[in-house]
Amino acid sequence: MTIINSSNIENETQIKLEIESQTRTNEESNEEVQKESLPLTDESNEISKKKELLVVISRFNEDVSLFKKLETEDIIVYNKGNDGVKKHIDESKIIKCDNLGREGGTYIKHILDNYDNLSTYTIFTQGNPVDHVYNEDKEKTINRFNEIINEEKDYKFKYISTHMIPLSRSDLSEYGSGIPMTPVPLGNAKDINELIDEVKKWVEENCPDEECINPAFVPHNNPGRGIVRELEKLLDYGKETIFPYEFTEICVKDFWYLTSPNGNKMRIALTSNFNYDKIMTCIENGYSYGFGAIFIVHKSQILKYPKKFWIKLYSAFQELQPSAGLGMEKLWGYLFESD
Repeated sequence: MTIINSSNIENETQIKLEIESQTRTNEESNEEVQKESLPLTDESNEISKKKELLVVISRFNEDVSLFKKLETEDIIVYNKGNDGVKKHIDESKIIKCDNLGREGGTYIKHILDNYDNLSTYTIFTQGNPVDHVYNEDKEKTINRFNEIINEEKDYKFKYISTHMIPLSRSDLSEYGSGIPMTPVPLGNAKDINELIDEVKKWVEENCPDEECINPAFVPHNNPGRGIVRELEKLLDYGKETIFPYEFTEICVKDFWYLTSPNGNKMRIALTSNFNYDKIMTCIENGYSYGFGAIFIVHKSQILKYPKKFWIKLYSAFQELQPSAGLGMEKLWGYLFESD
């Protein structure tokens, strides 16, 4: 990440402190995040200022020469890799940043940097869009981008990806989908006491005599007890309800979950019992997501979520290959299409 001046260091530090606070408290309400938080850096503020449409490119080491054919010069490349990008893109339009968070983390970084200064429309894309728009056809891919850039826009959100994949009910609880680790509410939260009873019941019915070990490698016959203890701590902190992503976050840190196949079986079973009414309405109406997370969105669809929502979401992207990166690929349309 390029640092401009000392105020940027303070800004970045504030965001990181807020992210750490969210991770530590595990609160879905975000009440402890300050209502007015500062941007991470001033660079993209200057580049995107007063643009009608801006193209935001998340790049690692991809060849971005194709983007020279865009029928707009209003672009930002967030560069997480080598400096080969400078052969094709003016250096004034490149922002160097850490290689974290997949493309979703880059998109959210841009949103946070420019929350009060967003272009009317923003196109978000990976560094190599060809595989996701028109497989192996560069000409059709760039034509698709230029059609989107030049058309009259009577919509607030549209996928540029042409490879559309239906979202299924099972995706909501399968860890491999990334959704269980993505802090986006998909329905109503569950009562924690009810969830504690469900954990105990599942263990009693499925593996009551399983021999476990704790982090000190002391054998015991009480699988799931670490998860129950963490849930009880939340009650002690005054928290009454929990979302699926919060429950999954507890599970993946538990020693029994990490060392026994029954741990994940329990998580899938109980996560499936959460309320998903909001997204199930979309699924039942045929919701599909664009492969590769390449889309255009109006700023109103971004701003309908407060900055504290985006800060919490960004906290799930602070690693090289976060599960939330896979989850958000499936959920951008859900966030921006639904009201």
